[in-house]
Amino acid sequence: MFKKINLLILAFIVSVSLLPAKAIKVAAAFNEGSVYQEGKYKETAQQPLSASWSKNSTNDSPIETPNVTEIFKPNYGELENVNIRLEVIVSEPVVDEDGTMYVGTRAYVADSTASIYVLYAVSPDGKVKWHIKTAKLVKGMAIHSNGNLIYNDGTVNMVNAATGEKIWSYQKSSSDTYNYKAGFMGSPVIDDKGNIIILHNDGIFALTSNGTLIDSQKLSSVHISDNEPIKGPQIRNDGTIFVINSGRIDSFSFQNNDFTTKYEYYSKSSNGMVLKDSFTLTTDGKVAYAFAGFGTTQIVNPETKETTDISAGKGRFWIEPTVYSKDGSILYPIYEEAQTLNKYDKEGGLIWSYNSRLIQSSPVIDSSGNIIFVEQQDSSNTYLTSLKQDKTPNWSVKIPGKATSNRTQPIILKDKGILVAMDSGIVKVGGQEENTNDDQSTPNPPETEPIPDPEEKSETKLITVFDETNKYDTSSFNDKSEYTVYEYTEKKDDWYKIITAPNHTKWINSTNTIEGEINNSEQTVSVTRDSFGYTKPFFHSKKTDDILKKGSEVKVYGEIGDWYLIKVDGKDVWFNQKEIKLTTFVGNKLYREPDLNTWTSGIASPQTLNVKDILITTNTDYWYKVQSWLGDVYTLGEQSGFGSIQTFTQSYNAKDIKGYDTPFSETSTKTLNGEVTLVGKWQDWYKTSENIWIKIQ
Repeated sequence: MFKKINLLILAFIVSVSLLPAKAIKVAAAFNEGSVYQEGKYKETAQQPLSASWSKNSTNDSPIETPNVTEIFKPNYGELENVNIRLEVIVSEPVVDEDGTMYVGTRAYVADSTASIYVLYAVSPDGKVKWHIKTAKLVKGMAIHSNGNLIYNDGTVNMVNAATGEKIWSYQKSSSDTYNYKAGFMGSPVIDDKGNIIILHNDGIFALTSNGTLIDSQKLSSVHISDNEPIKGPQIRNDGTIFVINSGRIDSFSFQNNDFTTKYEYYSKSSNGMVLKDSFTLTTDGKVAYAFAGFGTTQIVNPETKETTDISAGKGRFWIEPTVYSKDGSILYPIYEEAQTLNKYDKEGGLIWSYNSRLIQSSPVIDSSGNIIFVEQQDSSNTYLTSLKQDKTPNWSVKIPGKATSNRTQPIILKDKGILVAMDSGIVKVGGQEENTNDDQSTPNPPETEPIPDPEEKSETKLITVFDETNKYDTSSFNDKSEYTVYEYTEKKDDWYKIITAPNHTKWINSTNTIEGEINNSEQTVSVTRDSFGYTKPFFHSKKTDDILKKGSEVKVYGEIGDWYLIKVDGKDVWFNQKEIKLTTFVGNKLYREPDLNTWTSGIASPQTLNVKDILITTNTDYWYKVQSWLGDVYTLGEQSGFGSIQTFTQSYNAKDIKGYDTPFSETSTKTLNGEVTLVGKWQDWYKTSENIWIKIQ
């Protein structure tokens, strides 16, 4: 048996980033694919990226026939007192965590051939929060992990998402060789280092998050006109970057700040007919799925160039196939004598065909497996349609406006609403009513709390504190005091308002607390899986040298939450037998069996996995059996620990706090001073909006 410390080194060499949906659920809100690299996008945003998803949403969609509301119609003429004869939406929106929509338009000036290009920030109720003129039409956007909005209007720009204030702009200065207007094209894509990867009419470029050029690679001929839509590059979990170049698939590695060609290019024939946007990646991590010309849809292995034809119909231009992360099946619209939506298995075999109108979007799949897409009957009748996985209809509703497949991609929101950008405005289909009496953030309680009337006693519940815990005046990290606590009267996110003395309360954070009290009744418990012993009932506490083997029976002296207390040589040992989630912070290889020789070629990115079993030999040798898109597989769990990441938003005033890339990093990457935003918590670690992990004492 090997030592885990040796495998840790191996993991750093081979680990890459996947973006799986349902089967291996990821903490990041934007993670919608099973094979894409997890870039440094704003994780709490509802839709920060549309370029590289396999179109699997972590949100539910309506099941009953939903209402339709046009929530935003652009009106630059009214805002700026300009005579505009027509204004149309030209970009897919991206949606921030609070529901703010960013969308680009083109306004045609009356009695003129001139156009004005506008970028709007729109609140969920359709009110314009800010707007700015752009140089040309907005061709793609993303929200960086630093919270700022990146947009491409031929130049690459970063603006303050709250105000629209320009932070930086980058424009290539050399002329275009191919007699097209030189400019950046499509959506900016962010890699796992925070670099911005974007396609240009003269090549592929990498910029830092500060707008500085890192490297560029000239392409033979992209051949895209200035107004032609493309989605942009796609980054596979191992860092391979795929782009469409002159009707062929090119691939690059980007390591040590340098682009190098990865695989020999692929095209269906010497003429090269891979259509610009119509490609995605399948769930096995190796095979690129492309719509090629000549009426054939193909699965292509970029390493061997082996191809599989999966349709003989004519695919819809500009529409990406959709890969269902749960089973690897592929959805793609076909049009020939009749329009259909076809579903294929991952080997390319036809599962079913659904007779449809002219489909104008890639299908999206909600968290329950329902399939949603936009279809158009004629120039005045457009519909949003929902199907079950077996193609049984859920509903189809008419939506106002005309659709074009470069902007009408449905976006499923966390309130179960679906956004669609039509030519004349943004439509929302379904969605729960917003709570107008309470915002989504957790406000700090008042600094000075009133003494309650002796006749009015707050209802209290018990809480057990297992370690010395700081007490605060508000549900945020500020003034500290130290008391012993046993009761709480209020809970807010992971904060508890506890009674410290008669008529006095303080707030504590839940890192070392469990609701309730220890049940000290003795019982015999059968161990259902191999388990470690811990000094306290928390996965972040210190492991003991004790291992409880599956099938054994132990005498338990206490129980609280999901934890049991046993005695070993007179010392307290805690163990957990309930469902476990494993959070990994680097890519982990997946194996068919607990054997290094059975690697599946799959690698799970940093994410949260469901653990079905643990096989423990010693404290340093063990395997985890986890659920994945490949079925039940095994992983060694490099740089991982139990429990999932809690998401929330909380400000914190950092004073000389060391920051780390992951909770397992041995050295600090920076020291934080000043106000930061906390967006996640794992065990006793907190994640900032800049993807830095810290501990707060």
